[in-house]
Amino acid sequence: MQIIYNALRTPDGTILCSKHRHDYNTHIDANGKEYMVDGGLDYARRSANGDEECLTLYDDAPHSIQRETLKWGTYGINGDQPLKYVPISEMDTAHLEAVVKTPGIRRAIRNCMIKELECRQDIHRTTAAQVFGVENDEATADQRRSAKAINFGLIHGMEIK
Repeated sequence: MQIIYNALRTPDGTILCSKHRHDYNTHIDANGKEYMVDGGLDYARRSANGDEECLTLYDDAPHSIQRETLKWGTYGINGDQPLKYVPISEMDTAHLEAVVKTPGIRRAIRNCMIKELECRQDIHRTTAAQVFGVENDEATADQRRSAKAINFGLIHGMEIK
C-alpha cells in the first residue's frame, strides 16, 4: 500500500498535514500537548498520544473517499493565482488530464486521478449514481445498464411522466 495523503486531526480540531518527505508539522494544544506529522507520501510518522485521529489515506481506500481527501496544489487554470490545495473532486478535468501526463507523479496519486477522470467520463455510471442514490464507484453493472437505457431513451425522445 502507498500513502496518498498523510495527516492527523488533534482533539482541538487542528489538522496537521505532511505533503512531502521534509514537511514536518507540529501543533501544541491549550494543554501543552504536542502533536506532529512528518514524512509526506514517503513514510507516515505521526505523534502517538492516543487522542489524535489518523487521517492518513492509502491507495486501497474507496475512490469516493480518495477524491474528497486527496488535495493537489494548484496555481489556478492560468497559473496566476496563489498556491491553493484543492480536493481532486474540485479540480477541472483539463487540469487533471495535464497532471496525469506530468512525469514524476507518484503512481498511486496518478491512479487516483485517472480513476477520477474515468468516473467523470462515464455518463451512464454518473446517471446510475444519481438515479440509485450511490457514489459513482459504487454503481453496479446492472444499475449502469439501467441508466444507459434511461440516457438513450431521453436522447431519442422518451419523456418523464
